[in-house]
Amino acid sequence: MFIKQLSLLIETVFFLQKITRIKITEQALTKEKYNNIKLTFKFNLLFLLNFKTKSL
Repeated sequence: MFIKQLSLLIETVFFLQKITRIKITEQALTKEKYNNIKLTFKFNLLFLLNFKTKSL
């Protein structure tokens, strides 16, 4: 059970990092915009983890 959750966590992190990288390279970002993306990334990660652990 724990290993399943851990693998889902790792998958989710890599997936979100990929999305974040795409967003960052698509635009010439100011530092403020970059910080907003980092906050969004953290929020999305928490949301997905919460959702995935509930569905397990």
